[in-house]
Amino acid sequence: MEYASFLVGGHLFGIPVLLVQEISKPLRLFPVPGHDPKVAGLVSLRGRTAVALDVRRFLLDDDAASPPRSRKFYVLETEESLSREARELGLEAHSETIVLIVDEAQGILDGEKLEFHPPPAHVREEYIDGVMKSESRLMTLISVPRLVKDLMVPQEESP
Repeated sequence: MEYASFLVGGHLFGIPVLLVQEISKPLRLFPVPGHDPKVAGLVSLRGRTAVALDVRRFLLDDDAASPPRSRKFYVLETEESLSREARELGLEAHSETIVLIVDEAQGILDGEKLEFHPPPAHVREEYIDGVMKSESRLMTLISVPRLVKDLMVPQEESP
């Protein structure tokens, strides 16, 4: 599997490339009153509204350095648009469009050339699936479903 890699706070992270619909330049964020602080706001994507999540707020301490001026927006595939290959690999997407805001795009890494390791015992980060290691780099794999799941507010059922 290939991974879309990106930097957040100087650390290398990745998600399966099959979950990424596109990488966009920064889009205008519209604030959402009373939202979870991890939600950066809403964005408009070709007439669709999407929730934008600030990955820094999920993965870094509050005292982390300020984000760079030029950030990238990773538009994720929806459940409806997820490819057959992604489904066969067991990848999950959300029913609504989600955008991940990261510091800097780094490119695509071939998972077959990397060595997978489960999260280290001292890491209790609930959004981490594991670590991919090459000769010179470590990339932390983010669990997109767990990242998004924490923010979903259950809708009350109508009688």
